[in-house]
Amino acid sequence: MIPWIAVSLFALSFALLAGYFVSGVKIKSGWQNAQSPLARWLDGRRRQKFNEQLPEALATMANALRAGFSISQAFDSVVSQGDAPMCEEFAILQQQLRIGMSLEEALGSMS
Repeated sequence: MIPWIAVSLFALSFALLAGYFVSGVKIKSGWQNAQSPLARWLDGRRRQKFNEQLPEALATMANALRAGFSISQAFDSVVSQGDAPMCEEFAILQQQLRIGMSLEEALGSMS
């Protein structure tokens, strides 16, 4: 009786592990990216955190601009003082500005 339980538990855990990796490959490759409940949940959670952190990031930028910093330096202050995902998004914005995108193009690509 006990060997059958052990074999059953092993088979179940192997099937769940295989399903986990296969679903991860689907999400990474773009197949079912928008349809995956996990991807939608993670995206919603990230957007919610971003929206919660936005007032603090805007206040940080306003204070930096009042202190005489440039807009680029204000973005840097958000990156250095912020938490994820806000600092990650502003770091991407900074990187796009460094490679030569205009501010309008870089902001448009963030959505």
